[in-house]
Amino acid sequence: MKRQKMMGLAMVLFAGVVFGSMAGLKAICTGQGASNALLLTSRFFFLALLVLPRALKDGNLRQAFRNNWRPLVLLPVVEGLTPLLLYNAYDHLASGLVMTVHYLYPIIVTVWCVVAFREKLSFGKLLCLILSLVGIVMTVDLKSSGFTVFGLVLTLLSAVTYAAYIVGLAKAKFRGITNTQIAFFLGVGCFCVATVYGFVGCDLFKVAQVTPLGWLSVAVAGAIIACGALCFILGERSVGAQVASIASTMEPLVSIAIGVLFLSEVLTWRIALGCLLILTAVVLLPVFTAKEEKKA
Repeated sequence: MKRQKMMGLAMVLFAGVVFGSMAGLKAICTGQGASNALLLTSRFFFLALLVLPRALKDGNLRQAFRNNWRPLVLLPVVEGLTPLLLYNAYDHLASGLVMTVHYLYPIIVTVWCVVAFREKLSFGKLLCLILSLVGIVMTVDLKSSGFTVFGLVLTLLSAVTYAAYIVGLAKAKFRGITNTQIAFFLGVGCFCVATVYGFVGCDLFKVAQVTPLGWLSVAVAGAIIACGALCFILGERSVGAQVASIASTMEPLVSIAIGVLFLSEVLTWRIALGCLLILTAVVLLPVFTAKEEKKA
């Protein structure tokens, strides 16, 4: 497997680790009075701030945006909508069902790439996809209470918007722009989406209730998640949509590990087997990808 793609896969896996810990980071921040809108704006603000110096060094940002304005306007919409849909889905649907339905997005990505872009789906990638999805189903509590049609619709939409973001980022025909500049414009665009959401829901005005520790938590969490988002953008541009979507199933694995290690959650045999299947898929993915490249 080429070094560049290996680095790209490592970045996507790291992003999965960061996103998998996002629920824990969110709980810490909201426990100190922070709202969902504040968390989202912080996350995207730090993403744009993190890459701004390099983006400026890479060339004229105005010209880069002018050459690629269509994907740079559309991608932040679907990327910014995904966490908004998920946060609201948790209020109307049991968390186990939210996780199961949302992680249908690798299937959506794969079908999208095969049907729309005539990409080949190798046996190795199909096997990894099946292993990861079966593993995800085994790691969640499908008997948990709480179900509404509205919550189910929100979760399905989150899977579709995230799949659209992954496919769009991989397939968009960017011209005269670097990956760092793409990350900057995505950060700015998603910041605008989150800000509009905050004003519509009036969440951004609820800052008086945030404690000093809450502000610190929001800043730290925003910076950490921004690093994960940047790694996903750079990594996905290297390995492609199918590989990135399958590798992203590391997220529930990390969430479970955090729950067992720090939140005193019980690790049953079914959850342990599901984690093993996800980990097997993640380990096999670069092996199968390397074999495909060698044959090519």
